[in-house]
Amino acid sequence: MTAVGQALRVVGSGCRTQWRLNRVSPLAVVTNAVGPVAYGAAITAGYGRPSPGLLLGAMAAGLWSALMIEPTVIVVNERSWGTLQSIAATPTSVAWPLIGRLIGSCLTALFCLPAIVIGMLLIFARSVPGMLAELGRTPAGLLAGAFAVTVVGLFGMSMVLMGVLIRFRYSAGMVNGLFGLMILLGGFFVPLEILPIGLEAVGRAIPAAWAVDALRQADSTTGPVELVLGAALAVAWCVLGAFLMGRSGRALQRSPLAYSHG
Repeated sequence: MTAVGQALRVVGSGCRTQWRLNRVSPLAVVTNAVGPVAYGAAITAGYGRPSPGLLLGAMAAGLWSALMIEPTVIVVNERSWGTLQSIAATPTSVAWPLIGRLIGSCLTALFCLPAIVIGMLLIFARSVPGMLAELGRTPAGLLAGAFAVTVVGLFGMSMVLMGVLIRFRYSAGMVNGLFGLMILLGGFFVPLEILPIGLEAVGRAIPAAWAVDALRQADSTTGPVELVLGAALAVAWCVLGAFLMGRSGRALQRSPLAYSHG
């Protein structure tokens, strides 16, 4: 078997493992669906009418809830069980099974998205006709592109997060508060323009922020431009994540015990 074939096999195995783990943990799936709806309802109350951008923002929050928490749980558990150190003793890079686990987490989170959309529509029931009319006016390509940029961008950021977590022995509390901060800086529920200039500049590094803004500006010529910028950022995050995970994997192979809980 070629190196590429071996890597794909390991990624697939990691994906199936995470999928099975999530199937026996329905509470995590429910949390990923309920949390974004609650945040979205609270943050946007009185701000203005819902829009397709709000729905995408709620879905982005649900994806990030899964792709932020699960990498931490994966790294902490696998390190405490000694499996990361065992993989490091083989020719297989540690990055491949972990990427597979992230893909499994992402696929599971995607199944929460319909529940998130339904929850937001029920909460903002009076605005549903106007929202559906706005959806009908939005080009299908823009909707699909915004969704793809959001998913790929958040997946890339999750890779970066996992690449960092691998390098620290005690990382269980490293992401505390990151979910709320991401919702704010990502512009998931309110436009970045209302934030202070410094925070807005930080938020512009998040691909999903550009995707949500693209839907908010769907009636103007700036929507496609913002989508292209978000796509470029999403690719950059994925490249950075792959680099960090590969580097952390090589460091773990050189000195497995340095990254254990012992």
